Amino acid sequence: MSTHHLRTAGTGDFPVLRALLLASYAEFIDQLPEADGSAMAANIASAVGRAAGQWWLMEHDGAPAGCILYGPPGTEASLFPSDWAFVRLLGVAPPARGQGVSRQLMRHCIALARSQQAPAIGLYTSDWMQPAQQLYASLGFAGYGELPGWYGLRYRTFRLDLSAPAV
Repeated sequence: MSTHHLRTAGTGDFPVLRALLLASYAEFIDQLPEADGSAMAANIASAVGRAAGQWWLMEHDGAPAGCILYGPPGTEASLFPSDWAFVRLLGVAPPARGQGVSRQLMRHCIALARSQQAPAIGLYTSDWMQPAQQLYASLGFAGYGELPGWYGLRYRTFRLDLSAPAV
């Protein structure tokens, strides 16, 4: 019987997180012009060691299946109000897609934000990432704003109001 296990990820997991994220974003990186794709890959890889927040790693039968960076209220004040929680860099290993990994990771972070009494949880994504946007909408996230473009792509912010009852 296969099982999923969610745990916090520490610095010893950083190489695994980098590899997982690069594999999960590869289809997007590969569609960009070479310079933009290289910049995006470098940014993703370096974010693992420098981004504020707590990394979560989901494993499936001991293999990395997905990860997400959760920022509790008070961690990020540049993109969202400082009392909001946020998530970044949700990634699912290609072999683990379709197993509900991203939904489980998102629900875990939403529950953390609720337990920490955040009024909202924010995230951002590019227009290219339609499956992610569909997931976020199904969880109750709504558009919040736009960001300056990166890598020639349009990015949008989304928020989930946590003052409403859990879905």
